[in-house]
Amino acid sequence: MTAETVLEQAIRHVGDGKRTIAGQRALIARQKERGHDTEAADSLLVQFERALVIFEDDLRAIQDAIKPN
Repeated sequence: MTAETVLEQAIRHVGDGKRTIAGQRALIARQKERGHDTEAADSLLVQFERALVIFEDDLRAIQDAIKPN
């Protein structure tokens, strides 16, 4: 087994975050279709989106740090 590099981990975090957000949006859509309250799910989506911004910022910083001059 090989160790995951910092760059690989950052890329994985961004991908995982995007998949999580897509899943949460689908969940919210299903809840709305069924007439359920989505306030808690919407709030959680906002938190997921904020986390993704952090993950993307981290990825950019890592890419910039390893970019040749």
